[in-house]
Amino acid sequence: MLRAHAGLNCIWIGGATPAQKAAKGPAGVIGPDGKWVTQCPAAPEPSLAIAVLNCDDPLYDIPLQRARPWRLRARQGDIYREKMVDDPRSENRSGY
Repeated sequence: MLRAHAGLNCIWIGGATPAQKAAKGPAGVIGPDGKWVTQCPAAPEPSLAIAVLNCDDPLYDIPLQRARPWRLRARQGDIYREKMVDDPRSENRSGY
């Protein structure tokens, strides 16, 4: 779920896991592309995941420079405004 959330929202996510549960899903940092940047070992010993969050990294060009602005415009309705239907039947939300 964390990977999907990071990828869909183009954000970094740091996921923490108790050391005794590391075998089921170790802690780590997920990049804005939804892929793990770094992960702790899946061992029951305490460890630390460290990552550099670089917005200018070419690896994150699409999620940060291209996808994020498009999603912002989509949420505001700008990219669909010209395709909106102006018909009285579309305004009546209570009938068919």
